[in-house]
Amino acid sequence: MSGPIKRRRRTASIATVLAGAIAALMVQCASQNKGPQSEPETSQAANSQRAPVLEPSAKQIDAPVNGKADARIDRFYQLVLTITPAFCELNAENLLCQAGKATPKMLTLHGLWPERLSSKKAPSYCKGPALDLNAEFDPRLAGWMPGPITGLPLYQWNKHGSCSGLKPMRYFSESIDWAERVNQAVLPLLISGKAYARADFKARASSNFPARGDAPALGAAISLHCKQVKMPTGTNSAARQSAPHLLEIRVCLSSGSNNAPAQLIECAALDRIDQGCGKQFWIDS
Repeated sequence: MSGPIKRRRRTASIATVLAGAIAALMVQCASQNKGPQSEPETSQAANSQRAPVLEPSAKQIDAPVNGKADARIDRFYQLVLTITPAFCELNAENLLCQAGKATPKMLTLHGLWPERLSSKKAPSYCKGPALDLNAEFDPRLAGWMPGPITGLPLYQWNKHGSCSGLKPMRYFSESIDWAERVNQAVLPLLISGKAYARADFKARASSNFPARGDAPALGAAISLHCKQVKMPTGTNSAARQSAPHLLEIRVCLSSGSNNAPAQLIECAALDRIDQGCGKQFWIDS
């Protein structure tokens, strides 16, 4: 190889190295000249944007559940009301049933469950404020959810209420408000020892709680959940043993911008359906 060609290649190599060094130096200078704009926001600014401790932000509400990452999803509620006589026939040893014999209540508030549509998995045991219900509120809650005996309010708050984005008092107030509305429409239908066609029960519920605005009638906003009672009490035991008994009524409710239940929504749209009731079921005595 001739001398002039070797010199040209060495010159080109040196030029390449110099060009790379100059480019790196320019990048470093540019990053140093960005000044305060490149700094993260101050802790004071960050704190001013945080949600109150007792009212989780939307990001907190939709945070990973049980350590598993989840995308932003639609949120709604299921209000769960238990048919007390049927529950007690299945769970005679339960403290609720033993305590309620003197003053039985047809419907008991089981809970208000925040749910997710896209993942079809309800959040549970979220980080939230501790349960602290004041004395004035206790009698109203005890009328729907006997707490001192069963510990049900604490359990429901820890598992479900803590994921609602509501304060405890608001969570239980909303639960009771909606339980009372549904109870007015459904209680006349809960005739002890009566057999119902499933479609007829929903039609009657809709008649008592019709559609309002863009909210559906109650019949479309409930799912019915039944179980077989092995040893039913009361009259016509043989016939009642062969049919399922209505155990729970679950009400589908939308979640408003303030995280509280807003209005009835169709359970079918949320893929929440009747379970175990067949075409006909019994109302327990």
